Amino acid sequence: MRLPVTIVVTYYNQKKNLERTLPLWIEQGVQVIVCDDGSKKSQSPKAICDKYGATYFWQANEDNRQSEAFQRGLELTKTSFVMFTDADAIPCKGWADAMLGAWEPKRLLTGPREYKDKKGEWIRDWRQKYLDVFEHVDLIQKWKLMIGCNIFGLTKTFIDNGGWDINYRGYGLLDWDVSYRWVKNGGLFKYVPKAIVRFDEPPAKGEQGYFTGHTNDPRAEKLFGEKFPELAGVAP
Repeated sequence: MRLPVTIVVTYYNQKKNLERTLPLWIEQGVQVIVCDDGSKKSQSPKAICDKYGATYFWQANEDNRQSEAFQRGLELTKTSFVMFTDADAIPCKGWADAMLGAWEPKRLLTGPREYKDKKGEWIRDWRQKYLDVFEHVDLIQKWKLMIGCNIFGLTKTFIDNGGWDINYRGYGLLDWDVSYRWVKNGGLFKYVPKAIVRFDEPPAKGEQGYFTGHTNDPRAEKLFGEKFPELAGVAP
């Protein structure tokens, strides 16, 4: 039985990753849309998508258009709920049931992400320390805890809030943009500790720290600052 959930997966030359992760998403009983940000022909995941019944979308490679890929996936979504993630994200067993069970009106949900350390052991999401008290932190900090590889919400609300800004280029801030607009429009956040996604590779340098060591693309920082001048000195 299919659940009323679509997983929008951004993809770029990650064929081996998707061969492992796509069937794990399909096992959850969800629909999947793979949005390819211009991979080379030898890395095309279309055959993998066809094998597992996933929708495949391709866009030209124009310097990291992940936000636009997410938006195209949102536009193709026909289910009540939608989640956005990366091709190397490994969902824990019961991820979809955990998210659906935790959902409440107006809520944008997020779950933990875990990584393997050098010994091959899973390390705890650094945000856990702060997300344990998610409802008690102030608004400015709260939206900074939303991570684009594991966010879930009502499709209609994403659309009503304007979706993903297709003008972002390079790495960073597209998830903060969505999250900040969500709360500006009266939305709330919720943390779902059982909805875990895992990655074999550790986060980028500096990402383990709390709001430190960002490596956002300067173009993304410029766009974010122009859109939200009230956050000057707060983000990134």
